[in-house]
Amino acid sequence: MNLIAWNPRSLESVIRLPTQLEGPIAPAGPATRLESARDGPDNPGMETNLAPPSRRWAVAIAAAAALLAPSTLLSAQEAAPPDDAKPADQVVAALIEAHNQERAREKLPPLRFAPLLEVAALAHARDMAGRDVMSHEGSDGSTASQRIVRSGYRFQAAGENVAQGYRDVPAVMRGWMDSPPHKKNVLGDFTEIGVARVEGKDGKPYWSAEFAKPMPKFDPAQAASGLFRRINAERDAAKLPKLVIDAKLARAAQDQAAGLALKKVKSPSFDGLDTRAYREVAMTAAVGQPDPDAVAKTLLDSPDHKAKLLGKFTKVGVGYAAAADDGQPFWIVLLGLPADR
Repeated sequence: MNLIAWNPRSLESVIRLPTQLEGPIAPAGPATRLESARDGPDNPGMETNLAPPSRRWAVAIAAAAALLAPSTLLSAQEAAPPDDAKPADQVVAALIEAHNQERAREKLPPLRFAPLLEVAALAHARDMAGRDVMSHEGSDGSTASQRIVRSGYRFQAAGENVAQGYRDVPAVMRGWMDSPPHKKNVLGDFTEIGVARVEGKDGKPYWSAEFAKPMPKFDPAQAASGLFRRINAERDAAKLPKLVIDAKLARAAQDQAAGLALKKVKSPSFDGLDTRAYREVAMTAAVGQPDPDAVAKTLLDSPDHKAKLLGKFTKVGVGYAAAADDGQPFWIVLLGLPADR
């Protein structure tokens, strides 16, 4: 029996630093195997060849351009299951309940059943059973994160535990909980789960458990408003005048965020903004932060970005868009000092 745990992590800020972590293979007996894996922001410094990183970066620009770009809005649309969704399979239900019993012992909130995660788990369990191979890599070369996204699920953090040879729920849970990488996923900072068990031709069971924390869904205007309020709260705490929304900056910021989400542009710029109306303009941008609070923290933790947000500028425009394929959020903040000042 065997197990594998997967949970690569990545962080990029200004200079892109891909960091990922793969749990080691931890044998749990002569006929069982385990593996675990992760994807999210918590484990810097470890690298592996699994799963593309979830990108997080911040840039600051202080230059000008004068070409007008068309305005495009894009928001992430995650197919959310109903709150009362329950697994139909009794083994699946028992395995999820076993996970939540372990979490309850540690005073952690229970994991919700997510049908889309079950889709990913079942597809991978069938793939492993069909090949008689336990691995986080699918027969098509897919990673765990790619399979979760392929199912239609958009996440800010994800993990996967797989196992081979364990005959029932108590046995596989013991194997996972006795292995630190797998236990870390079971007790991790996730909110949803989907699991599956599939038998191979020889009757050998293959198990897959997908863990995730979904990417929040925002209306672009609501997301921009949230970040605007968060920035002004920081300025107020520093006893600085609050920034005022500028329609031109807001439109240009939204255009830039949408262009990045649509992959029409590779990096943010001042395209689309008539800079002649401003004595000075600046930009800060971030990718991958799930909500306004996380973006504000990323920017304010950087001296360069903080200096701009708390600087001499009086006008602001904020843009937000999420990529349709993977839910990756893009945030743009444009700052301006009007020419008539």
